[in-house]
Amino acid sequence: MCRRHWVFYGVLFSAVLGSLSRGDAATYPDLGSERWIREIDDDGHLIELDDRSLWVVPSPDTQALAPWIPASDVTVKPENQSDPDFYQLTNSDTQQSIDAHYIGRRTNSD
Repeated sequence: MCRRHWVFYGVLFSAVLGSLSRGDAATYPDLGSERWIREIDDDGHLIELDDRSLWVVPSPDTQALAPWIPASDVTVKPENQSDPDFYQLTNSDTQQSIDAHYIGRRTNSD
């Protein structure tokens, strides 16, 4: 996906996240399964996994995310039981984890 698509998605996702409340958050259905990164934007704010799931990283540490590249294996777990808005994505190669919001799946084939 080209950079302008990510900019468009960034604006769209900001609007979506701004309108979500705790009870309206999307629920990721494939917890514990191993996925791989399909796309990651330059700033590390948006991640798309191979199952077309879309994730927003609220405050990425770009240096820490350097090993997070397309094709890296990732496991998804709930961040904790008391906060259903966050999930934990763990890079299987580095065992490094980040917190992210699941915002749904892309339905188009771009």
